[in-house]
Amino acid sequence: MGLLFLAALTRDGFPTLLPSGEAGAGVDHPALAIGFEPNLGQAEEGISYLARGGRYTLAFQPEGVALYLAGEQRPSLRLRFPGANRTPRLEAIAPLGSSTNYLLGDDPEGWVSSVPSYDRLLYRDLYPGIDLLWYGNGRWIEYDFLVAPGADPKQIGMVLEEVKAEGKNWVDPSGNLHAGRGEKAWMLRAPTIYQPPLGEGVDPVGEPAPTRSRLPSPPEGSRHVEGSYDLQENGEIRFALGEYDVTRPLVIDPVLEFSTYFGGTGMDVANVVRVDRSGNIYLAGETESINFPTRTGLSSTLGGSSDGFVVKLNPSGTAILFSTFLGGRNPGDRIWDLQVDEMGRILVCGETNSLNFPVTEDAAQRFFRGNTDGFLSILTPDGRTLAYSTYLGGSLQDIAYGLALEEGGSVVLTGQTRSSNFPTRRALQPDLLGASDVFLTRIDKHGELQL
Repeated sequence: MGLLFLAALTRDGFPTLLPSGEAGAGVDHPALAIGFEPNLGQAEEGISYLARGGRYTLAFQPEGVALYLAGEQRPSLRLRFPGANRTPRLEAIAPLGSSTNYLLGDDPEGWVSSVPSYDRLLYRDLYPGIDLLWYGNGRWIEYDFLVAPGADPKQIGMVLEEVKAEGKNWVDPSGNLHAGRGEKAWMLRAPTIYQPPLGEGVDPVGEPAPTRSRLPSPPEGSRHVEGSYDLQENGEIRFALGEYDVTRPLVIDPVLEFSTYFGGTGMDVANVVRVDRSGNIYLAGETESINFPTRTGLSSTLGGSSDGFVVKLNPSGTAILFSTFLGGRNPGDRIWDLQVDEMGRILVCGETNSLNFPVTEDAAQRFFRGNTDGFLSILTPDGRTLAYSTYLGGSLQDIAYGLALEEGGSVVLTGQTRSSNFPTRRALQPDLLGASDVFLTRIDKHGELQL
């Protein structure tokens, strides 16, 4: 449903933002409504309305919308609608019954009091017969184009300006549109397009929902309409639609997300991504980049021609909490799976060809045994230290593809082995029966092989 921003922000000229829900991000609980407030002097001239999430601020103007990320003095993104009505009526809908006071500075003349807050913001007649509805959805702010019966959706256009990324817009095989290929970029998910159930219109006016966590998208009984992005030579983004009933309302829902390109000048492959209960993002895989962005982690130096890597990002994807290489001096070290335990430790498994892969004194298997061994490594929550690390394999090729956590602290690993002397304990099948077999291994909380 509309615009999903995974980012925090503050800006000079705006009141300081408190990251609501920061400590509990990722934990299910009712979220306070995000309000839309008129600019009564609390923001710079020219801004009609403001909306603040815990990690961003949106500034609404008749000609478009600006988004400010944390620590940025200028907008990170401007969303403009080419060919649109230059003076659409911005209409705040459904008062939330709350207000905000801005008592900033020591001069009462500059204070702004009793600023009301609304549940939704409507750009009325942005195009002939087409409105643009903004609304809060849990912690996020989203938007939909509301197309009245008989109106032409081909009028709708979007331009992403001030994108701090290099490269042209491009569409991936899933229909998602990417803006830029640089360090920071934005992505428009493949649009959701539908017509509400027969007999129901698209009415943006209604009662506020101060504890709404998700809105139905689309509502039950809606008719799906095929559609995709249509990139123009001049950089405009438009929509190509399949057949639909022009006598009924139409909703076009393009979801815009912030994304971060991460890596160096060599080959970088992320094999797994996870999110912990606090919303932090973890990536792991393999890299050949000597300039892979590392920070405050176990190792900042590429050990061989390729190493595994582990990266922890904040919930918005805008800051590296730590980034580290994990491997030895031989090529072929890679991570295949990652989990985060209740203590915040990061558990990874994969394969290594390195005689000097980092292992700990309490490892179940301290020495490399074959041309490829599996491994299990546990990093401390800050990524600076190995709490545990062990090889796992026999004399031929062994790869640990997946891991799971058990109550009590044991770790279960699975993967593939070609080794007749793969380490087993109390095995259901103690012998290799084919050229390669699947293995299932349990390592207890003390680092000892149980299975």
